[in-house]
Amino acid sequence: MIALRQFKLTSNEEIITEVIDYADSDGGLVVRNTLKIVSMENMAMGQRFFAFRPYVMFQGDHTHVQILNSSQVICETTPSKDLIVEYKKNLDLFQSH
Repeated sequence: MIALRQFKLTSNEEIITEVIDYADSDGGLVVRNTLKIVSMENMAMGQRFFAFRPYVMFQGDHTHVQILNSSQVICETTPSKDLIVEYKKNLDLFQSH
């Protein structure tokens, strides 16, 4: 079963991705459609903005998979409904270009 998950990594990056399987030997996660969540702040206006970027360049369709090293994961969570909506919109945009 494919699960949509949000991860905080030891590099301080946050990603949202589809976990499609677990690698057998090293505990890695087989993932696809991975987007990095980019946070920007405008301190003068007191606002925070978020954007999505491909986590691995030129891996823009569901046939490409990556192995995420589980030792690099600090936190794993189920993304909020709002984040899922934005993820799907942005994933469609990235895959159509």
